[in-house]
Amino acid sequence: MRAKYLYYFLALFFTLYSLSGCVSVQLPEDKAQPAVGFEYGQLPNSFREVSSLEGQKSWRNQQTGNSISIFSQCHLPYNNSLEHTVRENLQQFESAKVLSKQFVKIDQRRALSATLMGYVDGVKIKMNLITYKKNSCHYQLSYIATSPSYDKDLAVFKNFSKGFRAR
Repeated sequence: MRAKYLYYFLALFFTLYSLSGCVSVQLPEDKAQPAVGFEYGQLPNSFREVSSLEGQKSWRNQQTGNSISIFSQCHLPYNNSLEHTVRENLQQFESAKVLSKQFVKIDQRRALSATLMGYVDGVKIKMNLITYKKNSCHYQLSYIATSPSYDKDLAVFKNFSKGFRAR
């Protein structure tokens, strides 16, 4: 009788032992890095640089609160489409919608320009996003403003983006 229980115990032990083995998988390393050495159009004195995350440069108009920023990532382990980048940015808003979308040329590359609108903390926000790829890097140029002041600095952003060049 004891031998029978010992057999069941050993069988259960080895079954559990074999099922608890670790499986090792090799996930791709995230080697994303910010781009370096880009140029952009001149901003008026009303725009001041604000501290920002690595891979990003941001400026805010001291009078209107509108902001312009550059975000870059190079050597990503994945290759998102330009449309996907627009959808990701759209998720930042409540009640978000795309007002317009068109392909433009930036830095001798095909870029997607989209105007997005939605709410952030109950405030109606509009965003003009230009996204494109060059030399294993993704670039996002953005202009964000409250809906009433959106048109005030839009021409500044357009001039800024026309002068953008990545190495």
